[in-house]
Amino acid sequence: MTVHTPLRADDVRRSYARWAGHYDFTFALFGRKYVKKSSIA
Repeated sequence: MTVHTPLRADDVRRSYARWAGHYDFTFALFGRKYVKKSSIA
């Protein structure tokens, strides 16, 4: 069963503030790995 509840702006802001740093760090690591693999130099 799926329960649909409306998103409140305050909850979204709080969640983003909590996870943004983790997201940036994680994807920066992946990005560096693939940039190195795709570099010609």
